Amino acid sequence: MDFSKLIREANIEHAIKGEVKTKLSDILQLFSKASLLTVAKNYELSGRSKMNKQELVDSLFETVTDVSELESVLIITEEKGWDLFQSLVNTPYVQEETFNPGMYLFLLERSLLFSFYYEDKLYYTIPEEIKETYKQLLQGTFLEARDRYQLINQYVTASSNLYGACKLDKVVEIFNAQNEKQLDQKEFIHFYSMASSKHQQWYLYQGYIFSNDFESDDQDEDLEAHLERTKHKPYYTPPKAEFLKHADSGYYRKTAQLDNLKAFILKNMCKDKQLVEVLMDDIQLVCSMERPMSDVINELERRNIIFDNQGQVQAIMPLIIDVYNNTRIWSNNGYTPAELGAISGKTTPKFSPAIPKFSTATPKPSKIGRNDPCTCGSGKKYKKCCGQ
Repeated sequence: MDFSKLIREANIEHAIKGEVKTKLSDILQLFSKASLLTVAKNYELSGRSKMNKQELVDSLFETVTDVSELESVLIITEEKGWDLFQSLVNTPYVQEETFNPGMYLFLLERSLLFSFYYEDKLYYTIPEEIKETYKQLLQGTFLEARDRYQLINQYVTASSNLYGACKLDKVVEIFNAQNEKQLDQKEFIHFYSMASSKHQQWYLYQGYIFSNDFESDDQDEDLEAHLERTKHKPYYTPPKAEFLKHADSGYYRKTAQLDNLKAFILKNMCKDKQLVEVLMDDIQLVCSMERPMSDVINELERRNIIFDNQGQVQAIMPLIIDVYNNTRIWSNNGYTPAELGAISGKTTPKFSPAIPKFSTATPKPSKIGRNDPCTCGSGKKYKKCCGQ
């Protein structure tokens, strides 16, 4: 799959077709009423449904160029978007073909950044009026507020990724143990009111921070089942630097067990190092979510990595079990089964013992996996975007 081509197509889809304009007053006039209503909804403008197009343009212009509104949006902008904003704020526009839409979509949805497709090239600009508004921000105060928000969000996101679900009080406890400036309930409520205005990797439900991978129509049952599995188990809480690595949804420990599994697959089943590297990411995620062995096999099969014989099947099973037993598990509050077994003195739990039967049938590889980046360029995983 040519992701660079798909990303460019997504960039073109998001772009305004025509020559680059740099004034917000001109750019807003290019949009349909329906598109303006979408932006107005993002800003929660009251009375928007009763406005005509020009009223929407005028109201949005006033809102977007308001200093406090700009500050609020930039505080919650993720790091890549913030870096992009800073790179554009001192130039009329840039011509670039390789931006991932996930970098700029949040700013585009708030009309702080626009892209144009003109003469087969892509351009990105921050309107002149936005640049002038940005100059009015009290930089010291603004940057301090942004750093604080981002730090809190890192802890909340890391907790959701490492534990799957974690009581809010525990998140605050970890934050306060690792930072001099304490986090209290009032500040968290303020943080949450800002964070909830954009898509996050987590959500708050009944006093728990949940990973989006937990999201379902049966949240009460999911919470009850999770609490039962984690009952009486301690929390794995690494030092700050290690803990915050988990804020990256793609982060995981590269263990010796994963290396052994990768070496076996490269030697016996597939010579494509890049493909196998991505496969390891997905197998690790499957193990962390305690999915059945069949899901691991599916990760192989959808990439057309197939077994030659039953002996090969038998040989790979212990390697997969070793990976599982050394993977940080949600129901173990972040501990690996091996670590928790050592703490409790109990036998290390094992992965599903069912061993798949060898088949000579060649599986049909799917074009995109559930944990691959969505081809629409949203920055989300496929299963949380177009694959829903």
